[in-house]
Amino acid sequence: MAAKSKNRKVLAFRSPQGQTVERKNEPTNIKQKLHPATRRRRFTWLAIMVFVFSWAIVQIAIQQFRIWDKQEVLVQKKQELSIAQQQTGQLKEKVKQLNDENYLMELAHKLGYVKPEINENEEGKEKKLEEE
Repeated sequence: MAAKSKNRKVLAFRSPQGQTVERKNEPTNIKQKLHPATRRRRFTWLAIMVFVFSWAIVQIAIQQFRIWDKQEVLVQKKQELSIAQQQTGQLKEKVKQLNDENYLMELAHKLGYVKPEINENEEGKEKKLEEE
């Protein structure tokens, strides 16, 4: 064995020409075939990712449609609110007018009512009735 190891070269250098020749002989686009379990795992991962992204896109679309519906309802409610506020303002003005005695007298006059004239005797009777 010692004799064989002496004849054998421990370190050999290759020439650059030899490497290019060897590479030319080998096909450059060799792809290693994957193990079936690896292919199955990758396909499963791809299927799960496609499912998750599809679900996310569907959820975003559903939420967007819900937002659009709620915005339409909000616009309608704002219009109703502004109408109600206008009506409230008009009614408050009407209440203020009805609390004004001069306006009530003017309104009664328009409707044909006349302020009764009170005699002194009638005033005394009314005071007695109020006291009782």
